[in-house]
Amino acid sequence: MERVLVFSRTWSLDRASGELDTIRQRVAELGLQLVVVTRAGVFVFDPDGGVDRVDRIAGDVRTAAVIYRVGKSDAAFLVSDDTALRVACDGSLLDALEGAAALRYQHAEIAA
Repeated sequence: MERVLVFSRTWSLDRASGELDTIRQRVAELGLQLVVVTRAGVFVFDPDGGVDRVDRIAGDVRTAAVIYRVGKSDAAFLVSDDTALRVACDGSLLDALEGAAALRYQHAEIAA
């Protein structure tokens, strides 16, 4: 399953309550998983509409940030079994999803 991996220093589940339905809908439309790494924890949006806080990988956040060369800025990636592509976005989850959708389309066109 493809994933959009987002490192966000400012996003929180509480502050994003107004956009959660839109995020869930877009994740379902794209048929992928959205993983959001924040200071408050790691949140996973599944295509079936579920949102879970995942504590089991919280200790690996710094390692993942180093591996993906995130630095001190927000970043998003489209991750598949064999590829991780950085997604251009403004830091919002919806923009990361749109960027991932565009990148997925471009990548499929190149591979065809």
